[in-house]
Amino acid sequence: MTQNRFFLGILVLGLLMGCKDDFNEENLLQTQVELAEQQEIDKADRATETLNELGDLLSYSVKVVSQDNQPVSGASVTLQAATPTGSEVDQQILTTDANGEAFFSRARIGGNLLSVSADGFLDIIANLDFGPIEEGKHYQIIDGLVVPTPVTESSVIPLFPDAMASDAATISGMVTIETDLTDGTPEVPQDLTLRVNLANFADQFNTGGSITPQIYSFSDDVVIGKTQVDNATGAYSMQVPALGDDINLELLVPDIATHQRLAITQRNGQPLPRPEYAEIPTNFGPNWTADSSIPHVPGVIWVFDEPPTPGNGFDLSYEKIGRGFQDILFTTYDFADYVDTAPLTDDLGFESTIIETTSFGSNLIDAPLFDVNDPTGNNAVGVVSLEFAIDSLVLTKAGNGFMPNTEVDFDFYYDVRFYKNEDGVLEVEESTDLAPDLGIDLKVMTDAFGDITPANIEAALQVAIANQDDGYNPEDPYTIFGGAGQFNLRFQSQFNVDDATCIIDVVGVSVGRAKSFQLWTPNDSDGYTNPTFDFYGGGGEAGFTLPSIEVVSFGTQWQVIPNNIGVTAPYTITPPSVTMKYLPITTSYPISPEHETELLDENDSAINIVELLESDTDGNIQFANQLSTFKTPFFSESMPHTLITEPYALSASVQVESITVDEQGTITNYNLDDLETGAGYTDQFMVSIEPAAEGAPGSGAQADLVFGTLAANGEYIWGGDANLKSGGSGYLENLNQKSPQAFEGSFNQPIQAGKTYIANIRYGTGQRQEQVN
Repeated sequence: MTQNRFFLGILVLGLLMGCKDDFNEENLLQTQVELAEQQEIDKADRATETLNELGDLLSYSVKVVSQDNQPVSGASVTLQAATPTGSEVDQQILTTDANGEAFFSRARIGGNLLSVSADGFLDIIANLDFGPIEEGKHYQIIDGLVVPTPVTESSVIPLFPDAMASDAATISGMVTIETDLTDGTPEVPQDLTLRVNLANFADQFNTGGSITPQIYSFSDDVVIGKTQVDNATGAYSMQVPALGDDINLELLVPDIATHQRLAITQRNGQPLPRPEYAEIPTNFGPNWTADSSIPHVPGVIWVFDEPPTPGNGFDLSYEKIGRGFQDILFTTYDFADYVDTAPLTDDLGFESTIIETTSFGSNLIDAPLFDVNDPTGNNAVGVVSLEFAIDSLVLTKAGNGFMPNTEVDFDFYYDVRFYKNEDGVLEVEESTDLAPDLGIDLKVMTDAFGDITPANIEAALQVAIANQDDGYNPEDPYTIFGGAGQFNLRFQSQFNVDDATCIIDVVGVSVGRAKSFQLWTPNDSDGYTNPTFDFYGGGGEAGFTLPSIEVVSFGTQWQVIPNNIGVTAPYTITPPSVTMKYLPITTSYPISPEHETELLDENDSAINIVELLESDTDGNIQFANQLSTFKTPFFSESMPHTLITEPYALSASVQVESITVDEQGTITNYNLDDLETGAGYTDQFMVSIEPAAEGAPGSGAQADLVFGTLAANGEYIWGGDANLKSGGSGYLENLNQKSPQAFEGSFNQPIQAGKTYIANIRYGTGQRQEQVN
């Protein structure tokens, strides 16, 4: 045990030190002192308990006298005390000496029962209370040891003679108890014994004693001063000693622990499915305060038909709808990624087409074309506009007829190598037609012979580069937009004579890359769901590269199809809400998820999804117009995710707050609360008016539910109104028919011989030991 205390002390110290950041040596010493003090207290408590069990702390002296205060010798005196566990009784029996005295050298502090019997006298019993064990009175602690200091208590106990009829009076009355709150009459407590308390009489003799009995009465085998209450009528009558005008006689009314029948709607804070009659443990008597309220339980409840089991498991399936590229013509500038928003729904702002230019190519002189490929698409082709800065030229044709030492102006031309036909289709041809571009020129000096020489061309090129002329400045490249297919860069003299033409071809560029991409598609270009861009043609310096484009996201509309594969319970009404959720395209484009609750029909008219649905005879969900097709209102890369709010079943209910009935128990009025109109009904439903609890009276009441409507999804909605069709008969306004009633029946007064006193006892409605309201 010492070792256990040591570990307990260490644990407490550890907890204290762990809870205080500033736990110091002083705190530690104080804690040790407190622990030591507590250990000493515990030790002292155990020691005093042991000493009390041995009777070493108390002795008791009793003197037995007659009613005229003469000692009664030879009386048998019994002192009984319960052990600490209550399982045994410590009993001592002594006989009074010639002075009527008996001395108990050892007695237990606490409650004791004293019994006295003697020839010629009525046997009595008395309750003694020696109080608690007190330090300084019953023991002292010296040097850590408990030292007993025994105390002697004393009493004088008077006895009544056997023959006392001439000095007797009568107390009689009726005893009632409310153990059934569901009827209108009180009940009678069963097997109840009443006694009188003569403690006031005993107190008159105890002038020299230290302990007066709290209760002083006759023992069970004495007929006077006690009686049995009649189990059938509740009546009682008993003879009692007449103590005189100055001494009160008290009627002892015992507490009763039994069960009380009442109607309840909840138990220990938990509501019940419906009211019920219950037997609740209840205490009655002078030492219990009656509950201030009794549950009000109206005599009827309303029970509604249950709705059918709701459907479950419906979903939507989606199939991509291919789209044509005429919907997403685009041009990319300044090396930016292209994000297409039109013709998507602006209110959602959900970009669904993202095309990234992964390469604009390099060292290009001839512009490439590109095809848009897709297993499901057709008829889309694109062209590239180039931006460039010339840094290398070659004389391809010398020409003739130039004046010596003269500056010759050259203009820039490129081949027209494609056109769009009347159907809007891009057609490519090997045309030699030339289209001039007046934004670029070159001024070349002829030599002394009037010839254009490579050296003069190079000199003119360097001047143009140095001057950052259009077409020669790499910091501000020149662009040919649209309208050109594959093309060459060349200079041609202003003389429109073939033999005199001098042609200088561009053979090198410091910048030569795609500036923009443009699609040309016919009106019947369609069916694209997963396109790729393939570049071809073009040309340039050695090591030139073609542009490349990656389709990050290509949104399409989706055809929506009812899916009943997962239906586990047939539908009688359609789901109240169907929502499509769209996910972000990629982490590089964190577009917020969006939601949509509408679909488009063939005329692109928006209709809420739930308005399109109906349930068939098999309990499956389908489109009401099965000849129509419906699609999502905007375009998305990933398949939408469907969020369906399933229909649910909830029985209608009301709380009957009160009813009014006439003399026949016919309902004439009612008040309802906590109205729940229910959910999942498919047709008008019924309500029955039933007695609130099983076994409660009443029958024949009927009500009609009115003002309901049938919703578009097939659900019947009750408006919450009802008409009382019949009030029936035999109902109760409240299943509990009694009001709270406190204990009444105290009797403590002087009595005179030969008289009869009436003392009616009403135990009342008691104090219940479970919470029921």
